[in-house]
Amino acid sequence: MKHVLGTDIEQGSGISTPFEAVVYDEAFRQNCLDIIKPSLLTDVKEMTRGRAMWRRASVVSETLGKLASASATVLAFAAASDLAGGEASRIIGFTSGSVGTVSMVLTLFANFSRTQSIERSDALNLILEHAKIEAIPEIANELVVNGDDVFGSSGEQDT
Repeated sequence: MKHVLGTDIEQGSGISTPFEAVVYDEAFRQNCLDIIKPSLLTDVKEMTRGRAMWRRASVVSETLGKLASASATVLAFAAASDLAGGEASRIIGFTSGSVGTVSMVLTLFANFSRTQSIERSDALNLILEHAKIEAIPEIANELVVNGDDVFGSSGEQDT
């Protein structure tokens, strides 16, 4: 038996350095867990809120992006029609281009938001996995409950 940093190391224990002796000490391990647990609980709360917030932001910005895209299309046709005069046609055309650009930005933000939601879900599920808690599923087009595809491959609910 070897004595290192106030810890006795038994021969054949697999511990060979002073650092390992401190890290494998049960009191040290418990002190670390006491410090880490509150932080992990905070992380779980923040990730749960964050994934819902980013998912909501994705849905809202994608919807607004589609509405803006449809509006830009209508404005483009209006600008090209004979109904609008010369100056009005230019203004409508400029407005159409601006609304189309906003549409692209909103669509890109929707994609970014969805990615953020997925990243938070993955991080949350990693923590839950290590805590031996069942992972929270990422809501997708298919809903699988206990191995059964609830909506089937067509996306319609099975009866």
